[in-house]
Amino acid sequence: SEHLLLSALFPIRFSCRYGWNIEDTTMNGMKKNAERLSIITKERVQDEFNKMLLSKNPIQALEKLMEINVMKFIIPELEEAYRMEQNKYHIGTVWEHSMKVLANVSLVSESLVLRMAALLHDIGKIKVKTIDEKGNIHFYQHETKTDIVRMILKSLKYPNEFIKDVIFLTKNHMRTKHWGDDCKNMRIRSLRKLQFECGKKYFDDLMILIDADNNAHAEGYCLPNQVPNILKASHNLEVEESDMFDYHLPINGNDVMEVRKIKPGEEVKRCLEYSIKLAYNNPKMSKELFLKHIKSY
Repeated sequence: SEHLLLSALFPIRFSCRYGWNIEDTTMNGMKKNAERLSIITKERVQDEFNKMLLSKNPIQALEKLMEINVMKFIIPELEEAYRMEQNKYHIGTVWEHSMKVLANVSLVSESLVLRMAALLHDIGKIKVKTIDEKGNIHFYQHETKTDIVRMILKSLKYPNEFIKDVIFLTKNHMRTKHWGDDCKNMRIRSLRKLQFECGKKYFDDLMILIDADNNAHAEGYCLPNQVPNILKASHNLEVEESDMFDYHLPINGNDVMEVRKIKPGEEVKRCLEYSIKLAYNNPKMSKELFLKHIKSY
């Protein structure tokens, strides 16, 4: 039965849940049955994996999965991350860094989406790793490799909405790095753009992920004050009522067509996109002023 085959996972989940140790005999039995997990339905594997991620000690669970050699039946890409060395900005391998980020997230959130995003936020590094002529390791644009995140989660039969949420967080986890620890490089229009694109749905979770990632970097390269500074600035915009959470333009396509004397088409779309960019500078702009800009655009 599936319950019997899943015996390679049950002890791990319960040990993390209750703080139990796993006896050597049990560990050997788990290793012996590991290969049989390949015939378990992905839905059942996903269910057990979710319970591990949501446990009080997901790091212990994931380390045990590696130890008994069953991760290759769940997220095989993590096996490559387990061995992948990084650059001076990090401590340890991609796996070790990801475990630290997951640990940081788990201290403040029980969201499965957020914990999964923490686990997979750097998985794109296995696709983009390069070494320059000086021997320096780089992972340029690793956050954009969301196809690998989608493939992993689809293979485990996660719902489309869940996949969409995890991808958004992983894709944007590098979004604020260049703002600096003190956020002196942050422009208010950039913060409003982030608010607009995240909405309330994603903003808080993204801040948790970014903060967890920042604090998991090597000393001298972590940004412990960045997210607190972003949250303070974001709150100030809300107080001033000049934030762009769930913002809606005061004009629509019909207004654009009327003022520019055009028919429906790409030009209308471009004008509305231009209007959003104007709003990043001044979301309180009146309808009349928007239309004046659109007329001369």
